[in-house]
Amino acid sequence: MALLYLSMKTLDSVTTNIQIRYADLDTLGHVNNAVYLSYFELGRIEYMRSRLGHFDLEDINFVIARIEIDFRKSILMHYPVSLKTSIERIGRTSLTFLQILFNPENNEVFSTGKVTVVFIDGNRKPVEVPSRLRA
Repeated sequence: MALLYLSMKTLDSVTTNIQIRYADLDTLGHVNNAVYLSYFELGRIEYMRSRLGHFDLEDINFVIARIEIDFRKSILMHYPVSLKTSIERIGRTSLTFLQILFNPENNEVFSTGKVTVVFIDGNRKPVEVPSRLRA
C-alpha cells in the first residue's frame, strides 16, 4: 500500500483535505462505508476544478459507470484525512480516477478507489472526453 501512495506522488494529483462530520459516522464510531463515495466525489470535483477552472454541467457532464473501493483501515472521527485524486486512464468517452484516502500525518492508507466516468451530452449519449481535460 505504501508503494501505491508513493506512486501517487509522481502522478498529476490533487489533494483534498476531508473534514469528518458526526453524520459521517456509523453506530461504532467509524466513517460509514457509503460516505467514502461522497469523499471520493469531493476529490473528483476538486480535481476537475483545479484542471479546468470553472465548469458547469451543461458544458461538461459525466455519469459514473464503475466504482471499486478497497477498504484498508477504518476512519475514526479524530483522524486527520486527506484524499489524493489523479487520472489513471483516459479512454475515448471515459476516464478512470484513482483515489486514495490517507492520513497526512503518517501516510497510512485508509482506502483506495477507482471511479470510471463516461462523458455524456444533453441526450445522455456518450461523447468524447473534453479536449480541455484530455490536455
